[in-house]
Amino acid sequence: MATTDVDAYIAAREAPIAAILEAARHAIHEALPGVVEWVNGWKMLAFGPQPKMNAVVFVLDPRADRVNLEIAGGAQLDDPTHLLEGSGKSARHLKLRDPADLERPEVRRLIRAGATARPSWSR
Repeated sequence: MATTDVDAYIAAREAPIAAILEAARHAIHEALPGVVEWVNGWKMLAFGPQPKMNAVVFVLDPRADRVNLEIAGGAQLDDPTHLLEGSGKSARHLKLRDPADLERPEVRRLIRAGATARPSWSR
């Protein structure tokens, strides 16, 4: 999906949610240089080495009051601050309620760790 499509997807959100999406998008691009982003079939913003569902590393799922940052390999991650939620075999998510959440060291650490937790991303 073209960057303009992703930009339009973000611009269509309420300002507080759009700001969180932009901050999260920036953090993901820092952790995974060269990552591809697209709006997936469930109308969420997906990130991975290629625009295929079996290659997803992160998903941003906007909600009315927050953005859930889904980490595909999140179940494997060390999470001493207990930010990750979910009970799936591999994925976990954390709730982002403000762009400043992306500046927290524990959130940045989880994003960096999540960038390498899924074998679909090879460098």
